[in-house]
Amino acid sequence: MKTLTEKEKQELWNAVCKEFPDDAVMQEVHFARWIHHEMLKNSPDSEKIEFYRQAGAKYPAGSHK
Repeated sequence: MKTLTEKEKQELWNAVCKEFPDDAVMQEVHFARWIHHEMLKNSPDSEKIEFYRQAGAKYPAGSHK
């Protein structure tokens, strides 16, 4: 799994803000999606599945309430 630099993260954030200039929620959602995509894009499927499995265990559905 790739670790993104602060510069890479900032470039992603800038792109997301351009795409959704008036919607902070969509900016956050798409930023997270792009971060995960960039971190995992060269990883095997098994590593991607494990990444999301661990994230799901850490933050189960409904845990934000």
